[in-house]
Amino acid sequence: MSAREGVASWHEVVAGGNRPADLAALIRKDAVFHSPVVHTPQAGRDLVVAYLAAAGQTLNNDSFTYVREILEGNQAMLEFTTTMDGIHVNGIDIIAFDDDGKIIDF
Repeated sequence: MSAREGVASWHEVVAGGNRPADLAALIRKDAVFHSPVVHTPQAGRDLVVAYLAAAGQTLNNDSFTYVREILEGNQAMLEFTTTMDGIHVNGIDIIAFDDDGKIIDF
């Protein structure tokens, strides 16, 4: 499965509000999350879900939008913008998917 299918599933989860159960269904058990705030990789589905659910609550407001996607094989880079407390935020999500379309690295 290519990143294209994985990203489509990711967009569905984001549109649905980043619910933990929906995130867990998309993330492999041994996935790793690289946080821009925590300086060590966070390993395991439960931690990845916790970080992504929290990020969704923080970033995913009415102004949140993905503005660019770069897809190559099982890799995706998604650029987003949002506004938080009047501050414009521009960031990226770099996601690796396994052959079954599950997130293995975020």
